[in-house]
Amino acid sequence: MAEEAKKKAQTAAGQPVLIRKANTAAAAGAASTSAATTSAISACISAICQPSAEDADPRVCPICFEMTGDVTPVKHLDPPVGDASSHRMCRACRQAWGQSICPFCKEVTTAAELVGFIQGFIRTVSSSTHDANASAAVLETIQLFEMEHEGQPSVIRRVYKMIAEDAELGAQIDAALKAQHEWPRDMAGVFWRLDCAAEAGELKGLEPTARMRLQSVVAAIWRPFERGAREPNELDPHYHGALYTQALVAWLCAWRSGMATDGLVAVVQRCGRNLVEWKRTTKMHKDSCTGRVRERLHTEYLQLSHEPIWGSRDADPVWQAFYK
Repeated sequence: MAEEAKKKAQTAAGQPVLIRKANTAAAAGAASTSAATTSAISACISAICQPSAEDADPRVCPICFEMTGDVTPVKHLDPPVGDASSHRMCRACRQAWGQSICPFCKEVTTAAELVGFIQGFIRTVSSSTHDANASAAVLETIQLFEMEHEGQPSVIRRVYKMIAEDAELGAQIDAALKAQHEWPRDMAGVFWRLDCAAEAGELKGLEPTARMRLQSVVAAIWRPFERGAREPNELDPHYHGALYTQALVAWLCAWRSGMATDGLVAVVQRCGRNLVEWKRTTKMHKDSCTGRVRERLHTEYLQLSHEPIWGSRDADPVWQAFYK
């Protein structure tokens, strides 16, 4: 699944990850078998809503309707809401399904696959803290993960809670805050994504310490971009453009996943207004700073955000300031 999602996310002709559609024959062929299997299983699941004698027999798999000796209940990582007694599968259907979520209620069934992703993500963060470009690319890991689990918000919520509570990542963030390191800024989109999910109540049961840590790192990210006139902000224009792109990507991830976006809309707006204000007050040459900011912006992302974020293209201050 991860390889399939990675292919789906690869760019072509300069198009960014979230915009590119896997529409070539090769990509379609690679995805067809998995999609067909999942679709067939999903179609069969609706049958459990129609009572029958077979459904009442625990030996009958409610997906393939075969009576076998290996039909067992689907175990859930967290207790499901309501009666889950009919959530059961035979071994063959489990193998065909091949996902760590229940096909009936879409709740997470095992943390094994999720832990593997989290451990890989933490390693990626650890190896990227001394390279601004590598740090910025960490957000792509989140993009790929959300694309792989598109339509599975329960999986995304579970993983983000586990990431936010991870002791190793927490120690890295605490050390970065104490030493005022810059790498959290370069992967701002990751922390905005987690913080806004927590603020929206999507990371249920999040440890208070982890919640406070997210709030602290987000505050530290904003600080160099919102200094007053007595402490002018003259970071390279690339950083300003990259920050706005990170905000847009975090919002697009939540938007595509069907999760809460209000907090991220506010982040994009705040970031956009800061960007426009910086351009107005900077002592750098206006044409030069405009060009360098645009090198870190994606036109497609901006176009997608016009109406949901700003109401229209004409009302989008970033578009007006850097493209009109």
